[in-house]
Amino acid sequence: MKHLTCEKCGKPVDEGTVFCPDCGAAIFHTVPVTPPAPPPPKPTPAQPPAEELPKKSDYKKLIPPIAIVLAVVLALILGWN
Repeated sequence: MKHLTCEKCGKPVDEGTVFCPDCGAAIFHTVPVTPPAPPPPKPTPAQPPAEELPKKSDYKKLIPPIAIVLAVVLALILGWN
């Protein structure tokens, strides 16, 4: 068992002791701390950048085909043939 000394009175104390048996001072046990490992390097992107979103004017071109599809589906639901 390792012996430490009390920082307040200088008397020897055992390793697992929390308080000095002579003066009652708290015994602080130091634990060696290893520094954390550095983060891994960030990978470089291997794939090309994502495509840009369509422009607002491109969405306006989709309105007529969507309207036709919705009209056909509605006609089928209502029984138009």
